[in-house]
Amino acid sequence: MKTIKSSAIFLFALFITLSCHAQSKSQEVVKIRKAYYSIKADIDELKKSGSQHLYCISVDDNAYKTQPAGERYFSRVTEFYYTLNAETYQEELKMVIEKEQDGIFETYRETLFMDGVMTFVFEKENETEHRLYRNKEKVHSYLLGTEEQTLGSSGDDYPAKVVLLLGNEHNLYGFFNILVRRSN
Repeated sequence: MKTIKSSAIFLFALFITLSCHAQSKSQEVVKIRKAYYSIKADIDELKKSGSQHLYCISVDDNAYKTQPAGERYFSRVTEFYYTLNAETYQEELKMVIEKEQDGIFETYRETLFMDGVMTFVFEKENETEHRLYRNKEKVHSYLLGTEEQTLGSSGDDYPAKVVLLLGNEHNLYGFFNILVRRSN
């Protein structure tokens, strides 16, 4: 009887711990989604009527839509959306939207930055969707399509796609900084 009672207490404690962790994780994801929808609304406002606080640098790698004879078509457009910090006048990257076509393969990617950190990535490669939620310390969630994928306890255990998405953060920041410094 004592063993059953101890097991029940252990299972209850485990359930409470997992519930708290899940709530914390879902609250972080809700916070990221809220920031995502806010910046997407700002981007729509910028495109429609201009914006007082959001700016965009756009790079088109094939602006004239050329295709050399015998080669497959390639095009990439990258849009960097940012604000200016009112106190420091430093640029703060908010979102990067990339559209790429390489032959028959199409990729669309949105990368959200919060407080200088990549916190969300949505990527659609042809018909396959990827969603990655993270903060400075860890990845909260990775979805392949609509299915949440199990992640290991460390970056060494992450699926290859997660590692690729995370690695893109430094490339985007580096390219953005080069563009901003060049235009100043």
